[in-house]
Parts: sequence; C-alpha cells; structure tokens
Amino acid sequence: MAAHRVPLIVVGVVLILVVALYGPACGLYQAWRENGVLQAEQARASEESAELESDINTLMTEDGIKDEARRRGYVEEGETRIVVDGAEQEEGAADDARTDETPWYLSVADFIFQYHED
Repeated sequence: MAAHRVPLIVVGVVLILVVALYGPACGLYQAWRENGVLQAEQARASEESAELESDINTLMTEDGIKDEARRRGYVEEGETRIVVDGAEQEEGAADDARTDETPWYLSVADFIFQYHED
C-alpha cells in the first residue's frame, strides 16, 4: 500500500500545480501573443510612414509634381494626352498575395491558452 502512495501523492501535487499555474501561464501567453501582434502592426505602420515620407519628398520637387500631374492625366501646354485602352495596373497585387498564416505550434498553444486574435 505504501508503494502506491508516493506516486499517487506526486501525481496529485503535479495536478494541483498545473491547475494553479494555468491562469498565470494563460495570461502570460496571451500578453506575449498580443505583443507580437502589436509589434507587427507597428512595423507595418513605420513602413507605411517611411513610404509616405518618400512620396512627400518626391512631390516637393518640380519633377515630382509634374510626374504626379501626368499620372493623374494632366498635360503641359503643347503636349497631347494619349489614352491606351486595355492597360491594367496591378498596384494592389502585392498586398493581396501576402498571407498571414499562424504556424501549427502557435495554433496549438492558442487553443490550449484560449488566445483569440481580435
């Protein structure tokens, strides 16, 4: 009987520790995942900001203003506007191609720790 008591006590202590530590571990994991999401969002915002600053710097030059005016369909005096039918622009194709898949191990941890990305 004593031989079965020690493993039973060890299993009981381990179960109590798992139950007691699940809440704090869950909170820690959710904070870690949220931090990763916020860092990715900040990186995207910084990239977009740098791109907009570059556009502003380009538009502050005379050539940049002329290029933007031509892109919008304006022409200078003495020039003739030509429209090409059937020309397609694939400006947003790069954004559509990007996928945001979560690795399998994070999906498992998300399920265990009940993390749901908002």
